[in-house]
Amino acid sequence: MEKVVYILGAGFSAPLGLPVMDNFYSKSKDMYLNDLEKYSYFKDVIKKIDELSKIKNYYKTDLFNIEEILSILEMERHASGKKTHKDIIKYIKHVIIHHTPQENEIFSTLYKHEDILFLNNWQELIFGNNLWKLYGMFFSNLQNLKFQPTQNFSNSDQSRSHIICKTNEDTFFKYSIITLNYDLIPEIFCNILNEYFNKEGGQQFYWEKEYKKDDIVWSVPYLAKLHGCITSTIIPPTWNKSASKKIVSAWKIAYKLLSDANHIRILGYSLPITDSYVKYLLKSAVLQAENLKSIDILCIDNDGSVKKRYEEFIEFKNKRFRNKDLNLYLENIYKYNVIKNQLRENKQFVLDKLEEAHEAFFSSD
Repeated sequence: MEKVVYILGAGFSAPLGLPVMDNFYSKSKDMYLNDLEKYSYFKDVIKKIDELSKIKNYYKTDLFNIEEILSILEMERHASGKKTHKDIIKYIKHVIIHHTPQENEIFSTLYKHEDILFLNNWQELIFGNNLWKLYGMFFSNLQNLKFQPTQNFSNSDQSRSHIICKTNEDTFFKYSIITLNYDLIPEIFCNILNEYFNKEGGQQFYWEKEYKKDDIVWSVPYLAKLHGCITSTIIPPTWNKSASKKIVSAWKIAYKLLSDANHIRILGYSLPITDSYVKYLLKSAVLQAENLKSIDILCIDNDGSVKKRYEEFIEFKNKRFRNKDLNLYLENIYKYNVIKNQLRENKQFVLDKLEEAHEAFFSSD
């Protein structure tokens, strides 16, 4: 069995409209100006951020980058003994929730107009006909899923209730996720599977988030959220990432996943200087690693600084860096699973082409 760990940064969710560090503040101001009543408390947060402009008279700083803004405020709190600005956490949660795609929005158009089982290309449309189809295909591969129509269905039925969704146990690769994001994109995917598809035998799809035993059970996919989640505790993206007791389990899971991993794949994470904790997590986990074979990184790098940081940090010879758009990577996975002979004789649609697609992408120029 080969164990693969994906590390997801903000660049992974950005194509779906989720804010990243350098547009978080501007997106929040748009929210405030579009609904002054609902986000009235944003006024005090924005005022506090605007007060930081004095810094620019003396030092180089980017006050459009939420990580820099919050790091300055955190240092002020840490050094002066002031209380944390009470609305900062609430502010972060509301901005992310506002920009998170809703489950009913993802499939609304398709459900109203199409019964996909009567289309020859139903596999292409199984996760909708927009950008979400790429994410759905990616997560389905990580869950090692397979789909097959039921024997009986009618034109009046909603089609996905007649598509059986279950785990493909006949696979050599097992996957898990470590994410630096607060959003619920992976969870939304599982909710859609559980709500819209026929789960033969009552199987429920989820990401394991609890560290229940002394070891990781790789038969289930794990999801370790290192900075917390918008539905619970979140750790602001600052230099001071002291581990909250409420997310210790996530760090334990991440440590064990990285220790066990044969392959580490990093998507949309620029390895910011302030994220020293992530670097030390990777370094400490490799002490226990018995057979780490590859480290692949995919991240947009407009000025060469991201690749330079990875080059300086990772000395492992079997590493590859690609300065390419995440959508191209997801589209490649989609193409390999849908187009390359995935319609079996028994009409099964087995999601088992991730490894082939990944290697093709990272082997190309």
